[in-house]
Amino acid sequence: MPDHQQPTHSTPSLNQRLDVDFALRAAGLGVWEFDPLTRLLHWDDQCRQLFGLAHNNRLAYEQAVRYIHPDDVDRVIQAVQRAISPQFRESYDETYRTLGADDGLLRWVRFVGRSYFTETGELSRFGGIAQDVTQQVLTQQKLESSQKQILNQFEQTPVGIAAISVPELTFRSANPFYAQLVGRSPEQLINKPLSEAIPETQRQRLDQWVQQVMTTGQSYTDQEVPVQLIRRDQPATIYITFTYQPQRGTDGTVVGVLIVAVEVTQQVLARQEVLAEQSRLHTILEALPVGILIANAQGELIYGNPQVEQIFRHPFRVSKDIEAYKNWQLFDPLTSEPFPLETMPMVRTLLQGETVVATEMKLRRGDGSWGYATVNTVPVFDSQGAIKLGVAAFIDTTDRKQAEEALRQSEGRLRAVLESITDGLYIGGMDGITLANQAALEQLGFTSADELNRHISILAEEIQTRDWLSGELIPIERQAFARALGGEHVVQDVLVRHRLSGEDRVMRCAASPVVANGQVVAAVAINTDVTEFRLAETALRKSAQQQAFLLQLNDQLRPLDNPVAIQHQAVTVLGQYLGANRAGYAETQPDEALVAVTRNYVVDVPDLEGVYQYKDYGPALLSDLQVGKTVIRSDIAHDPTLTEAEKQAHAILELGATINVPLVKQGRLVAILFVHFSQPHHWSADEVALIEVTAEQTWSAVERARSEEALRQSEARYRQLSKELEARVQTRTHELELANQDLQRSNDNLQQFAYIASHDLQEPLRKIQSFSTLLGQYLGDQLDATATDYLERIVKSGSRMSRLIRDLLSYSRIATRQQTFGPISLDTVVAGVLDTLSLEIEQRQAQVEVDELPIVKGDSSQLMQLFQNLLSNALKFTPAPQKPQIRVEYFYRQLAELPAEVRPSQSAPFYHQISVSDQGIGFDMKYMDRIFQVFQRLHSKTEFPGTGVGLAICQRVIENHGGGITASSTPGQGATFCVYLPA
Repeated sequence: MPDHQQPTHSTPSLNQRLDVDFALRAAGLGVWEFDPLTRLLHWDDQCRQLFGLAHNNRLAYEQAVRYIHPDDVDRVIQAVQRAISPQFRESYDETYRTLGADDGLLRWVRFVGRSYFTETGELSRFGGIAQDVTQQVLTQQKLESSQKQILNQFEQTPVGIAAISVPELTFRSANPFYAQLVGRSPEQLINKPLSEAIPETQRQRLDQWVQQVMTTGQSYTDQEVPVQLIRRDQPATIYITFTYQPQRGTDGTVVGVLIVAVEVTQQVLARQEVLAEQSRLHTILEALPVGILIANAQGELIYGNPQVEQIFRHPFRVSKDIEAYKNWQLFDPLTSEPFPLETMPMVRTLLQGETVVATEMKLRRGDGSWGYATVNTVPVFDSQGAIKLGVAAFIDTTDRKQAEEALRQSEGRLRAVLESITDGLYIGGMDGITLANQAALEQLGFTSADELNRHISILAEEIQTRDWLSGELIPIERQAFARALGGEHVVQDVLVRHRLSGEDRVMRCAASPVVANGQVVAAVAINTDVTEFRLAETALRKSAQQQAFLLQLNDQLRPLDNPVAIQHQAVTVLGQYLGANRAGYAETQPDEALVAVTRNYVVDVPDLEGVYQYKDYGPALLSDLQVGKTVIRSDIAHDPTLTEAEKQAHAILELGATINVPLVKQGRLVAILFVHFSQPHHWSADEVALIEVTAEQTWSAVERARSEEALRQSEARYRQLSKELEARVQTRTHELELANQDLQRSNDNLQQFAYIASHDLQEPLRKIQSFSTLLGQYLGDQLDATATDYLERIVKSGSRMSRLIRDLLSYSRIATRQQTFGPISLDTVVAGVLDTLSLEIEQRQAQVEVDELPIVKGDSSQLMQLFQNLLSNALKFTPAPQKPQIRVEYFYRQLAELPAEVRPSQSAPFYHQISVSDQGIGFDMKYMDRIFQVFQRLHSKTEFPGTGVGLAICQRVIENHGGGITASSTPGQGATFCVYLPA
């Protein structure tokens, strides 16, 4: 490539190297190809429109010739023959007229192409590009007419000639044309001085050039001087080129000036017309939607229209070097590999004179972005056949490529969506399936989508498309996919066979037509495997039928109370339902060796009523029946497990098929339900299950009837016993009432005695305590150690006796006083108790934790005694120096949550549980029954003080409040007392 050169040509100079044919040929607006085998022309829409055709992008060559103007047909045919002849192999470039097959418009078109031959010289391809050149041809014709007119005028117009002598500057001669140019007649000029002959407006210019020639002695030409004159009685402007030549004498001096005036009006006007036409061409190139790029033979980019600058994102008006075109790198759109320099279309055109057609390229544009374009390049040759220019036409395909990429991505997403669908989906026509997801292949047993691209009748035959109920083959025209191609929306359940596994599956095919422009162009179908659903539906239907049968059986057995009638009714209903020839019950007799058939259901066969021996069943059959195994024979005559003698015995009884259902209760064979067919019969699983259920249900009814009969007999006996028992109960009740009255009097006396005894003991006990105290104070130091010890024992015993009396009084009051219950806050009760015990709690450094407690209905003083005893026990039974740890917890319990040993005196659905736990010495649970009894102690008085009445008081308080109390403990790990009060 030559080095970069700054362009020096103006736009007009560029346009001078272009003409209309050249510029429009570079656009490459249509593509065509001739098939030598079929003699068909294949062309795009632009070529089709050049012939005025509304349709037909494929046309027979002979038919296309009929649309060419008759005056051009022979020339076109000869050019085609020479182009496709291996003898000539000429390039094809013809401009001719088309008649407009459908629109009637006359067009000038230019078809350019070339032919390609095999190594053997056979034509393999003939094609090229085409353009509408109507405007260019008409313009050229007009230009040629104008040039012809100018030439005629030039030939008819004489050259103006005049001679002026010097130094007087007098016209020596002037022909008529020159005289006309200066507005005079020849007579008015000849022999007249210049100042007199020429008007002032023209003389100054004439004087200037005459003086210059006289002075310099050199010729001078005044180009294209406009001259106003009258022609054909009309004012006109013409253009004259004046040549001023010196005339010399023999001595070489200038003696005159010869003026030659040549009219160049036509040339000027023609040039102006060419410039105007080139300006119009430039405007067209600037406005073309196709990018035009022109380079000279040296590789300089001499022109680029705005569209090519837009495509390349580069200002070609600034950079005119083909290096820019090269350095951006053009890439193969398929591989994204850069094109080598020598393979670039413009380089091939400039170096080899090659016409490059419709090359797809990927562009790295000036702004760094990527684009796509289709490139056509053609060479322009000079008169000697040398390459003068290269012209490239770029059609921006970026949007189309991006749309194609978006379409590919969309297709990829669509494929991903299709593959994510678990149902089989396929699209196509009668000739085959063109699109299917993997689920569709797997459902039907195809390994690839290509296997589906066959006529659907073949596919339907391979998968044996059948009616799912009857199993009959469905004709192709009645199948869902074919009906959808006929415009129907169809949902059809079919039975198909998997091509690989041979398994039959039920598919629900939902098919719909695909409509475009009002026409069905394809069908789409979705296959859903509904095998399990249909099987479940069938099973449900059979189950419903069996349930209806069992309900009917139950309804018919319910009013019966005779076991024999129940058996006969059951086998009758069962035999009719199954269509059997015989059915009945064989019931084991008391001696276990015999079996009796009382009544059986028969149709067209002898009955089997009678008593039989179990050994007649044979050891194998009897063994199966005794372990509860149902024995089925579907074809007795051909049963390999039977001997010939057994088969003959069955034939005598007209047995073709049998089923024996044993009823084994508590390890004992009690009966056998048998069903017989006189002919072979296939026992379905549903039938077997139904017969087994019938056997159990019927036998339950038999046992019910027998139980009811036994119950009736038992009830009669029990009614008699009930009368006797009632009399005894009345006697015993009277005795208990008398005993309760005695017990109540005894309790009253005991309480009165305890109360009186406690009060009577108070007075002497107080005197003993008082005198013992006074005696100790009076004698003081006079008492020896023994006497002092005795006196202290008297005081301590009196104190214990006093506490015991107080506890007995408390116990007595709780048992005898009338309680007045109301809402009591246990938080307040416990707080009061803790306040009473605060000194001891502080001394023992005890930790007491109390939950938020409820409000209950009760007696405040009794509840105070309850928690006083429980909390003081928790302190007392935690031996020093251990710090007591006491926890008061609250729970809300249902009646069912109460421990078994707690029996509240008042029943309620819910109870408040208050637990008092400590970490003291605890107790052995074997003493649980003793701790709530009066005067019961588990420890000596010296170990832990107390009267043994406190917990008895607790129990009495709880009983008064309708609740219960219990305790749990482990020795050495503390104890927990749980109080339950009605909520």
